[in-house]
Amino acid sequence: MRGIQVWRSGAVQSSVEEATPTGVGCLCDKAKSEWHLGEITSCQATFAEAISLAKELNNMHGIAEALYFAAVNEHFQRNPAEVER
Repeated sequence: MRGIQVWRSGAVQSSVEEATPTGVGCLCDKAKSEWHLGEITSCQATFAEAISLAKELNNMHGIAEALYFAAVNEHFQRNPAEVER
């Protein structure tokens, strides 16, 4: 959560070019943590936020990462229709 807050504040700039925007990575990590804690609805919403942010930033690697982890999550939920989507 703190990583997302710092990234959104714009107070810290990365000194290197990152393949996945920090905000997208933090949101994916948050969603995975929520899943492990059994907060499935919150997890799905956070993955949707990560996908939306990656699309907003037009970052293909970020989009691929967020979609991948969202699909893996749906696989573990035994939801093949969402995995396919």
